[in-house]
Amino acid sequence: MEITFYKHPKFKLPDERLQNPSFVEKIYEEGKNLDKGRGSSKIINISGKEYLLKKEVRGGLLSNILSSSFLDLSKFNNELEIVELLSDLDLTFPILARIAFKRNLLWRVFTLSLFFDESVSLKEVSIGKDWEDEKIFSAGKTIANLHKLGFYHSDLNMGNIVFQGNDCKIIDFKNSYFYSSPLAASLSLKNLLRLIRSYHKENLRLAIKPGKEFEEILLSGYFSERNELTDFVSKKVRSPLQSLKKSIYKIKYKKR
Repeated sequence: MEITFYKHPKFKLPDERLQNPSFVEKIYEEGKNLDKGRGSSKIINISGKEYLLKKEVRGGLLSNILSSSFLDLSKFNNELEIVELLSDLDLTFPILARIAFKRNLLWRVFTLSLFFDESVSLKEVSIGKDWEDEKIFSAGKTIANLHKLGFYHSDLNMGNIVFQGNDCKIIDFKNSYFYSSPLAASLSLKNLLRLIRSYHKENLRLAIKPGKEFEEILLSGYFSERNELTDFVSKKVRSPLQSLKKSIYKIKYKKR
């Protein structure tokens, strides 16, 4: 069996058996499902402390139709480098440990991170009755700080922006990259529009009419922090936003 293992330089393993595939699979199966979202993540208890353990699988029958880059660990390794840098800047949660092992045609990847009982996603504070202006504004500022660094998040959506108390963090960095700093305005715009599209999709999925101007609050936070290229992005973002809203209305009409 092919095995790779990563441990954060500042993290002490609470149990050395976390380097053993059989042990990791066992504690994952015994773990507690989360009450909300986060896909294949479970809460596990090691030595009296709770952690988050996420499982991902690559390979199998998909190997016949997908590119080799999807099936190897390069994107996972790239994510580790990104998280180490951004966690030092307090822009994301650190990955404490990760074990990947290949059995038959499948890579199984288990990622260990901190568990915060009170954490919420941007989706939870911007849709429905739990609306929080301050957190949406903070999300805009955090995205601006990433763009200042030249960072492009390939899947910036409502579930990948998380709050621990008042601290805003971005998560899930596979297929994300650093470019020259600051990030080009066209890529910054693409990031923002992807997130705004995600917001409207969530409202449509839940059949909820947006009650406030999510875009305005988000962009106010964004432009309060970002200094370079703001005029370009500010001007360019308005026209795509109008086109996006027209598309949203068409989707609503079709759903009816």
